[in-house]
Amino acid sequence: MTRNIRLISIIGAIAATVLTGSALADGGERTALLGGPASPEDPVNKVVAINASTRWANVNQGETVKFIVGDKSFAWHFETPKLAVNLAEIAPTGTIDRPIYVYVTPSHETDE
Repeated sequence: MTRNIRLISIIGAIAATVLTGSALADGGERTALLGGPASPEDPVNKVVAINASTRWANVNQGETVKFIVGDKSFAWHFETPKLAVNLAEIAPTGTIDRPIYVYVTPSHETDE
């Protein structure tokens, strides 16, 4: 009986590890689809001020953009295949209070 309980515990631990790993992988893939946060030391290509009348922003794929929202700011590197990103999804919690879309112009680089 003790052996069966130990086996069930081991199987449960393995299942929990696999499920947790899958959840983390999905989160990583989602972040990869949107680009990634830039550190404060990274150079930026563009600065965009967000105010009450801002409805959208335009960026180019591959750009690092600093967004200024009141007294807060954050930077994001737009290495994404998506053509539009909801700024509220990538901004630090509490920074953006409504949907503001960032439209991403695809890079037309070609390999030669």
